[in-house]
Amino acid sequence: MLKDFLSNEKKKLRLRLKTARNSLQKKQRIEAEKKITDLFISKFSEFAHYGAYYPINNEVDILPILQLLSKAGRSLSLPCVHSDHLLFRHWQLGEPLNKTKYAFEPLKNGTPTSPEIVLTPLLGFDRRGFRLGYGGGYYDHYFIEHGNVIKVGIAFACQEFDKLPIEDHDQRLDFIITEKEILSCSI
Repeated sequence: MLKDFLSNEKKKLRLRLKTARNSLQKKQRIEAEKKITDLFISKFSEFAHYGAYYPINNEVDILPILQLLSKAGRSLSLPCVHSDHLLFRHWQLGEPLNKTKYAFEPLKNGTPTSPEIVLTPLLGFDRRGFRLGYGGGYYDHYFIEHGNVIKVGIAFACQEFDKLPIEDHDQRLDFIITEKEILSCSI
């Protein structure tokens, strides 16, 4: 019963937070994404291997971040869903991608990798570090299986929610970056 209630609450929140994200004007979005890029690079540019996402559905465009990391010789990977599990495959900017139901993924011949840090898309977040995704639980399960990876949520400030409803499997992010701040979510 409680699980059904939480599922319904999350479904309502997803619609509300997606609407907030989609309502940003183009100029606001461009300015916010520039600030997010600057904040990310100022704090997280020292790692060798990054897991990232290819932006869809008005997610924060992190391609400028990936370009800067690539120019600095950092290794990049994107997520793929394989047998109901998330894994990351090596990817270089400009390589072809496979359009799936939920994302753009590297082609299946990309080498599986283990990123040190994962840039995570989201629909909403709270200051405790919890994220609301699209509902598949793929990132949560990945983070459970790879507990040492640094988890960085990327969002616009308008995607913040006071206190998201959480379930046992929901994983806390280590950091969340918006155009306003880098939020440290460590306990």
